[in-house]
Amino acid sequence: MDRDPKLRRSRIAWAACALGGFSAFAHAGTTYTLEAGAGHSDNITRVDSGEIDETIATLGLDLSMEVERSRFTADVDINADYYEYLEDTFDSEVVGAGSALLNFSLVPDRLNWRFDDYFGQQSNDPFSPVTPETRESVNYFSTGPDLLLRFGPVGMRVFAQYSLASYETSPIDNERMAGGFSIGRPGTSGQGLSFNAAYESVAFNDQPANDFDRLSSYLGYGISGARTEIRVEGGYTWLKPDVGEESDAPRFLLNVQRELTRYSTLTLSAGTQLTDSSAALSSSVDGSGGGSGAPIVTATADPYQNDHASLTWGFNRHRTSLNIGVDWDDDEYENQAALDRTMTSINVAIDRRLGARIGAGLSARFMDEDFDTAGLGAKTDEYSAWLTWDIGQSVGLRLTLERSDRDTSTGTGNYVDNRGFLTIYYQGSRGTTNAAPGGGNAP
Repeated sequence: MDRDPKLRRSRIAWAACALGGFSAFAHAGTTYTLEAGAGHSDNITRVDSGEIDETIATLGLDLSMEVERSRFTADVDINADYYEYLEDTFDSEVVGAGSALLNFSLVPDRLNWRFDDYFGQQSNDPFSPVTPETRESVNYFSTGPDLLLRFGPVGMRVFAQYSLASYETSPIDNERMAGGFSIGRPGTSGQGLSFNAAYESVAFNDQPANDFDRLSSYLGYGISGARTEIRVEGGYTWLKPDVGEESDAPRFLLNVQRELTRYSTLTLSAGTQLTDSSAALSSSVDGSGGGSGAPIVTATADPYQNDHASLTWGFNRHRTSLNIGVDWDDDEYENQAALDRTMTSINVAIDRRLGARIGAGLSARFMDEDFDTAGLGAKTDEYSAWLTWDIGQSVGLRLTLERSDRDTSTGTGNYVDNRGFLTIYYQGSRGTTNAAPGGGNAP
């Protein structure tokens, strides 16, 4: 059940988007996994002493769907779990991430209407361990037209957009009106140069003193080769709050993907930009906000400068997949300096098919957070191991064991939490190969 009913309207909007995609399910490229089972935690509240055991009933959905028709495209991704806490330590909840991106072609190659929706979790207390009390669900819905024009070899996109951000508990629901354009001359072989500008006005329902306008202008360039893809953006952002001083900051984003061999890929991402928690939700619905790790984004009305860099190496061959990544983030807030944070994490995951019906995997995450102004440092180590058994062509069992260990510089917020889950899954596909067994998100 919802801890706050104000998210219901945004979830209805998300459901409308998802149903639009499901209407084309029979002709879609779709993989899905349904899971049901139970788990146990020996420290559900994640405290240093006075631990509480909890038994958890789980339902999960892992869905990936792409639809492409002459006048309609959809891209729906869901990785979410429902948790029922059987000993009533917490209210039941939905944990995970989802996105629904729909595009309707009103006039082919000229006028489109988009519906985008993102659902995930953010932290309402970044200084404390992650529990159902320190995270909340967030929904970000946007819609509007895209007008595509062409002047000889030069193309232009003009867009308008209305957005609604809804938070489960924090009083920072907001509405946004945005507009902008992109003009450029696409090249060959995936190359393209463009000039982009966007203006956004943000109004908070309950905190009008936090309203602000944001203007961004930047150049974008993309190149695609046989084994390498590069996308770079460079420009500036100006922030004008209704209360307080104006500010500005550079905008730079770089993404490089290099295919090293037939089986391995190296991905580099780096940048700096002036953003806010609602706008950042779309980049945090990869599951990090809904898993056992700390949600990367803090729920606040205060904009912040985000500097980030990541490097990931992925290997996938025959029965084995391996991913190793390093991430670095530095957030500096306009007014709430106590939230300023530098975070570094190392992530490793390996999955191996041991036989025709047996699979196993291991993952580890080592995270280091520093809140310099608040005088708090925290190190969190997370481990997970799983074993799958395909009973039949579409049905199987999954055993998952997890451990999370947190130590802080102040001694407050330390904990060790061990969990285990046993679930039965059903997997299937339409228009593509069968999905691998889906993984849950630790509550």
